[in-house]
Amino acid sequence: MVFGFGIGFLLFVGLLAYETQHLAMLARYAAWLGKPLFARIYNPFAVLWWLPKIDPAQFALFPTQHFRPVNAAVHRLVLDTIKQLEWGGGIALAIGFVLALILDRPQRGSGLYGRAHFATARELERSTLRKAEVGIVLGQTKRGDLLIHGGTENVLVLGPPGVGKTDGTAVTTLRGGWQSSAIVFDPADELRARTIEARRLLGPVFVFDPRDPKTARINVLAGVRPDDVDAVRAIMSAFVADAADFAEIPEQAKFFLSGAIELATAVVLRVLELGEPNLEAAARYFYNPDYKNEAQFAEMLRDASRVAYVRETGAKFANMDPRL
Repeated sequence: MVFGFGIGFLLFVGLLAYETQHLAMLARYAAWLGKPLFARIYNPFAVLWWLPKIDPAQFALFPTQHFRPVNAAVHRLVLDTIKQLEWGGGIALAIGFVLALILDRPQRGSGLYGRAHFATARELERSTLRKAEVGIVLGQTKRGDLLIHGGTENVLVLGPPGVGKTDGTAVTTLRGGWQSSAIVFDPADELRARTIEARRLLGPVFVFDPRDPKTARINVLAGVRPDDVDAVRAIMSAFVADAADFAEIPEQAKFFLSGAIELATAVVLRVLELGEPNLEAAARYFYNPDYKNEAQFAEMLRDASRVAYVRETGAKFANMDPRL
C-alpha cells in the first residue's frame, strides 16, 4: 500500500515541478518569485504558495507595494495551472490507489493458512526442476519430462499406499536420477531387484540383509578400541533393547535390562581386549562350557581383564546374591 501511494506522490511532485518551472519561465524569473534552489530551478512546491498571492480582480501576479498589472492571458494561464494541478493531483492519487491494490494483492502460494496448489505448466517451465539433469526425481510432466530436484535440500515424500512413492520417486531416482553413492533402506525388499542392475552401471553395489547369508556382512565392532566403553555400550544397547521402547518398559524390568546391557558390554570389551573384534567371538566367550557357573564367569572378568569397566562389572556380578 505504501509503495503504491509513494509512486502516486512522486508523480504529483513531478507535476508540481513542471508547473513551477513553467510559471517561472512566463514570469521571466522575476526577483519577486523568490530565490531559486540553484540556477533557475525552483522548489517544486513553490507554485503552491505562488498561486494564492494572485489577485484575480486586479489581474495582478504576485502584487507587491508596486502594482504589477498583467494581461488576461496570464490570468487564464494561472487559472489553467490551478486546474491542471487539481486534475493532476487527482490522477496521481488514483494511480497510487490502483498501484497499491495491485502490489498489495495476496500473492499465490502465500497467506496465513497457506495457499498450496499444483504447479501450473507456466510455473513448471520457469522452475529449476525442469533444468536439473541429476538429482531426486519428484515427478514428470504430461509430456514425459522428468522433474528433478538437483539442490542440496532434503526431500520428504509423503502419501498413502499406492500413490506412486516407490515407482515415481524411489525407483526412478535410483535408476538414474541420482548418480552418486546412496544408502538405501529397503525393509520390504522392493527396490533391490528393480534397481540393482542400474546401480551397478554407476559403481559397486553392496547388499546387507541379515536374513540372507549370501549378502554382505558388517562387523559393528571393527575399529572399536577395547577401552571405548561408550561405543560398545551403544552397540549392545541397540542389540539388547530398542531405545524407542525403553521408556515403555516397567521400572522393575529396567533394572534387569540395564544389568544385561552392562554384562554384555563387559563381555564384548573383554573379547576386544583378547583381539577378537566380533560378536560371534563374544557369544562363544559367554557360552564357554569351561565355566562351571555364573559366579566363576564373573570372577574371570574381575581378575583377568586390564580394562577397569570389565573388572568392576565382574566384581559386581561375582558379589551378586544368586537369589536375585
